[in-house]
Amino acid sequence: FIIRNLADDKDVLIKSDNGSGGTINYIQCDGSSGAVILTHYGTEKFTTTTSGVEVTGSVTADGYEGNLELDVFLFG
Repeated sequence: FIIRNLADDKDVLIKSDNGSGGTINYIQCDGSSGAVILTHYGTEKFTTTTSGVEVTGSVTADGYEGNLELDVFLFG
């Protein structure tokens, strides 16, 4: 199963129902930046970047194995 877009700098979108009779993007593969953007009812939640990932909101996990480096920045 392959989804392929051969047009330069164009996106691949996976859309579905938005719960109100319309459709919205759930997954966007951005052909111009290389980012993969996951959304929840159209609100960006997870985006890949050249240096890793960006998460909007909270992350819940059952467990963790491996190395973890965490930088915490507090803004007052």
